[in-house]
Amino acid sequence: MPGGETTPPNAQEELSKVLKNTELGEIKNPTEKRLKALIVDKNPDLEEFDLKLGSISYKQSIVSSIKYKKSVKVSFTSIIESLNNNNSTETRKV
Repeated sequence: MPGGETTPPNAQEELSKVLKNTELGEIKNPTEKRLKALIVDKNPDLEEFDLKLGSISYKQSIVSSIKYKKSVKVSFTSIIESLNNNNSTETRKV
């Protein structure tokens, strides 16, 4: 290809074929980085740097990839830890 560009070998494969475990379980204080790590942990054929997350809420996110076409919705339960007025940790599921 011109300029040394190559097409990823799985470019025509849908993300849903490799991201099969979409129920991620519980995650403490969810961030994009923690969600990506959990997705890869449950779907070892994926790599964190290939994933893009969108529409992140306390219960779900839309995952897309630079290697695969289409997107997949993943679900999880957020566990939020915060300090209350007494400087003690308060934990709640969202």
